[in-house]
Amino acid sequence: MLFGQEPTGVRSFGDRYAAFRAFTLTAPAYVTDGMTLTREWLVGTTSYFDLSDITAASARVDVTASPTDTGVIMEAGGTFIGLVMYVYNGVMYFQCGEGSAFGSSSGRAELSYTLPVGEDDYVFEWSADVSNAVLYVNGLKVSEQTFTFQTVAGGDAGAVGRIALDTPINRGGFVSTHSASIYTNTITKCLTFRGQVTTDV
Repeated sequence: MLFGQEPTGVRSFGDRYAAFRAFTLTAPAYVTDGMTLTREWLVGTTSYFDLSDITAASARVDVTASPTDTGVIMEAGGTFIGLVMYVYNGVMYFQCGEGSAFGSSSGRAELSYTLPVGEDDYVFEWSADVSNAVLYVNGLKVSEQTFTFQTVAGGDAGAVGRIALDTPINRGGFVSTHSASIYTNTITKCLTFRGQVTTDV
């Protein structure tokens, strides 16, 4: 070995630094990665029926959120049967199944995540069938509940950042005629996956 030459098999500092950067900058894995996209929902006036009368589905929503934000992030169905993800009083809620009330019940799942102080970017994902619902934040499972109902959402249309037609009864009191139901921060992506669930469901 010549003076100043690294032994065989030992990587240079540049190689080691590049490997470290590649490792630390690797994007986190999300639970819907690898699922077949049904449709990307866009924020605005468009309504979608991709989640109507579903018995199993998942979704990913990329959101900027803080405890001071409020409003509906996404919803589908209505007050008889429906799903809704929203922020209210510093908490992000996901609810599905029987829609005539809020809170957990034998026919309804209500999952939640308390938003920490400050504004941040999040990836919220949910996955549900007619017996179990799971909520994920930034790829990590944060809440899960079993329930039993005929579908996860009803036949009404869904939307992003607002209510399309109707929505399940919720803690925020958000209804279609409420301007307060419009989400107050930024939603950059909403991906839906009909008939597909994670291994946790």
